[in-house]
Amino acid sequence: MRTKSQNKHTMGFGLIIAGLVFLFNPCVSVLDVLPDAIGIALLIAGSRKIGDMSDDIDIGIGYLWKVFWLSLAQIVIMFLLPGMEDKAFSLVFVFVFALFGSYLLIRYFICLFDGMQSLSTRFNGSASSTGIVNIKALTVIFLVLRGFLNLLPELQYLSTTEHEGLITSIDSYGLTDYTLLLQIINIAGTLVVGIFWLVCVVIYFRRTASDYVFISALSEHYLTAVRTDVKRYIRRDIKYITLLSGCGFGLTASVILDGVDYLPTFLGALMIFLALKLASKNFDDRRLPAARLWAIIYTPFSAAAWFYSLWFAVRFYYYSVFKHLDTTIFYLINLVLALLTAIVFIVLTIAVCRYLRTIVEHHAFENVGAEFVTLSRRHEEQMKGLRRSLVLFRIAAIICGVSNVTNTACMHLFPQYLMMNTIIHIIFIACTVRFFTELYTAVIKRYE
Repeated sequence: MRTKSQNKHTMGFGLIIAGLVFLFNPCVSVLDVLPDAIGIALLIAGSRKIGDMSDDIDIGIGYLWKVFWLSLAQIVIMFLLPGMEDKAFSLVFVFVFALFGSYLLIRYFICLFDGMQSLSTRFNGSASSTGIVNIKALTVIFLVLRGFLNLLPELQYLSTTEHEGLITSIDSYGLTDYTLLLQIINIAGTLVVGIFWLVCVVIYFRRTASDYVFISALSEHYLTAVRTDVKRYIRRDIKYITLLSGCGFGLTASVILDGVDYLPTFLGALMIFLALKLASKNFDDRRLPAARLWAIIYTPFSAAAWFYSLWFAVRFYYYSVFKHLDTTIFYLINLVLALLTAIVFIVLTIAVCRYLRTIVEHHAFENVGAEFVTLSRRHEEQMKGLRRSLVLFRIAAIICGVSNVTNTACMHLFPQYLMMNTIIHIIFIACTVRFFTELYTAVIKRYE
């Protein structure tokens, strides 16, 4: 008899279908109404179980992670592009996102469908192999078309009759007269093909998910041969935890140009929270809830501070803010937000480092015992090195938080401090990369 758990998309097909919904829509320049990053995250989550049983799909997940970071970069550019004087830079950004995004997604879907075909052969899945060649070809056609049509309206910047910036050409092909038409072709063409592609792919995965024999065989193999391998999951979890934590803290640094911070700290806060959420499965500890709580608190503070500083820099960076009362008030609000965000960030850093110390003590390297004197001494030296890296990371993060407030205060009083702030953030990023790389290596060595 079919159980309740088997009636659901237990192998992640439901998440894959949900992720596809975020990919069928057209993009207008760098504007994406349904952010690809959300869809990519759902595809990663949905592909994990079947990826554990297929090397092809596991390789495809690696491509998905690259698209995920690229999609996050697109979100950042979407907010920053309106403030750039030369709008022709959108051509460069759209070209990069369309080319690399389409290529990486194509690689993922080829790996996904190849893996599904292999799994259908191993576990008698007739529904999952039906029409898979046609679905694969349609997916490639749609992704290529989506990228090309999004790039098409941006070609106006190569056909202008006036030199409008660093990217534009002085040659003339007259495409500027057809910008609206090209945008309509982009939206209409992508929507028509995208909806047809989405319907076909959703039908395929729903048909696969309803194949009781195939899903039952997959579930049984997953529970008996994959899920019992605890070390495998610990290795995978520590990979994502260190990757998300490292990137999250790295995004709390600043890359400032003309007063604009090009690294969105709120995305870093979300990554830190996701890392701590993932850690609750195999690395739970009494210090974890406090760290997760401060990550939740830090997210709205960092978002408010980043968006306000972006608005303030675009409006008043080149003005003397102390000549008028209203601009002075705006400056003080910016400073207060930076101060509150820095305080929360420092407390978050301390809470996270206290939790990471438990991972270092209980999951890093393998204690061989005192009877092996040489190996035991080496183990102690490795642990001391890892603890030292953790301390350096904590100190660098606290100094970085203080420096952010100082830089905000000095932006209109002592602009030369920006160079010192940049050096501090470079050191902080180096300490972050060093610690999380060493932590990942140490845990992997214990559970390999």
